[in-house]
Amino acid sequence: MTSQTCGGCQLPDDAARSLSEFEKDVLKFQQGTLDPETFKGRRTLFGICDQRQDGVFMLRVRVAGGVLPTGHARAIAALASESGVSHLHLTSRQDVQLHGLSLDSIPHLLRRLLAAGLTTMGAGGNAVRNVAACPLAGVCSCESFDVTPFALRLTEYLIARKGSYGLPRKFKTAFSGCPADCSMAALTDLGFVAASRDGQACFRVYGGGGMGNQSRIGDCLMDFLPARQVLQAGEAMRRIFEQHGDRTNRARARLRFVAQKMGTEAFRDLFLRHLREVADAGQVPLLNGDTVAIESTATEFPSFQKMAGTIGIPQKDRDLAAIPIFPPLGNLRPAELERLAAFADSFSAEKTLRLTAGQQICIRSVAPQEMDRLVKEVSRLNPDFLAPTPLHSWTVCTGASICRPGICDSREAARQCARALQTSGLPEDVLNGVQVRVSGCPNSCGHHPVGEIGLCGLSRRVDEKKVFAYRISLGGRIGADRARFGVETATVPVQQLPSALIRIFRHYSEQRKIGESFSDFASRRDHAEMEKILSEE
Repeated sequence: MTSQTCGGCQLPDDAARSLSEFEKDVLKFQQGTLDPETFKGRRTLFGICDQRQDGVFMLRVRVAGGVLPTGHARAIAALASESGVSHLHLTSRQDVQLHGLSLDSIPHLLRRLLAAGLTTMGAGGNAVRNVAACPLAGVCSCESFDVTPFALRLTEYLIARKGSYGLPRKFKTAFSGCPADCSMAALTDLGFVAASRDGQACFRVYGGGGMGNQSRIGDCLMDFLPARQVLQAGEAMRRIFEQHGDRTNRARARLRFVAQKMGTEAFRDLFLRHLREVADAGQVPLLNGDTVAIESTATEFPSFQKMAGTIGIPQKDRDLAAIPIFPPLGNLRPAELERLAAFADSFSAEKTLRLTAGQQICIRSVAPQEMDRLVKEVSRLNPDFLAPTPLHSWTVCTGASICRPGICDSREAARQCARALQTSGLPEDVLNGVQVRVSGCPNSCGHHPVGEIGLCGLSRRVDEKKVFAYRISLGGRIGADRARFGVETATVPVQQLPSALIRIFRHYSEQRKIGESFSDFASRRDHAEMEKILSEE
């Protein structure tokens, strides 16, 4: 049984009781009767993570499926402002993070979030993390059907399961409505891509994917899972991870190592066996998936178009459009989030913001007569939210300035590169059309393995001195059955990174074929040639 809402989800009935238990843990820790390691294991399950500064914490708020109703956006903005948070951070997992919090302030903040219908449960630690979904779900002209309800129902099921906490490591799930795979379902522990068979809504199911140490593209485990069985598939994979995940070696504790060790066929057989067991037991409910409207798919995936002085994405209802907002590096002030919520109330038929894996915000279902007014209001709020800059097509983790495991300051590196690129004289379509993904360490929070250009921060010893650098990979891309990781090409000291990127961008601009993406360009160029261009001084 559940109560209270989290977007379109219901929060568990015991959410308040769990929070009360955690408040006791905080008090015990502060009194010295709960050791730091045990306390860390408990607080991370509430999305409370260390920052680089001692005694300072980050709080991650779940946004199921990236669906952020305007009332929830206002609540986050207000609580952040009251807590002295200067900037909110949008994550590549469609969550919202508050930085710079003291431990004393967090229990009260969690209470206020819960009262507003928001939760941080499972937003960190060894737990089922936020369930991602395509930000255009429900309005995309290419989708088979709207995957949003399925992402929300799976969230609701998993966060109420005690077995979703205390897993070997984090467990990620994603839903995409078409093979473009905007949510990167084929690159997660468990992914669903909408399809249909004989007029029935179904999903292609992927498993054992993930990025980080030894990134892996997921295996296609089923071509046709009836949509009504989504919760059963989620429970089956959760059990596999719970039973087979490595609890002795944290570096190999992710589900992808289970799949890698077993091999595709054995992993598929294991999943199908667990799915049958879950279905036969009859304890996990079926969803009403058969009544989903199946849409005819378009021949081309939606793309940005010039609209009302900005860029927008036409929806399946051609009278409406989605307007993307680009907070630089995924950061915006609490007051800015509050104003964007007000704009969605005024100009969108949905009264909802959609967060993206690229750290953007979509205001969807905007009518033509409202576009000019919306664009003017957003421009007055912050011109950088709309004006094309090289950072628009970058995904960047928080980096070493905040994140304790971080090696390099990925955000500062991105800023330095953006400044250099803006003054490089390169064509606008090149600057804005190449997807760059930056991670401050190999943990891949910036999704660098699938970047057309991927940058991974590292350090190494040179003449007994620590030197910070970025390993550059080229040619990555996402997409169901077409995803691939970039090829590691060169390692460049951080000071030389802007000039290296300018050289590779210029090479692409001069040598590309008409309409050729950077990913396709990089895949056909000689590797030694690309390495030489990047490594020049």
